[in-house]
Amino acid sequence: MTNFAILLDGGSANGKGRTYMLGSFSKDIQLILPLALGFVLILIVAALLLMYTRWGRFILYGSRAELKRASRRRRSGITTVSPETDMAL
Repeated sequence: MTNFAILLDGGSANGKGRTYMLGSFSKDIQLILPLALGFVLILIVAALLLMYTRWGRFILYGSRAELKRASRRRRSGITTVSPETDMAL
């Protein structure tokens, strides 16, 4: 026997061909589903932050794009009151 076989409980499927981490399919789903949904939610929030914040656009497009954006704002006469307004969503 190898260590890996001992970790997997030596194939205790009792001939059914199915082994579950927590003993049943429903308990496994109750563990996996919230983890998967949480991961997807984190990815969505990260994508939104990258797309709609100034520092996110800087990360995505680099300093050159940020310089172009600032130049366009100066030419069009748009001024900001404070840096916080640029960082808001």
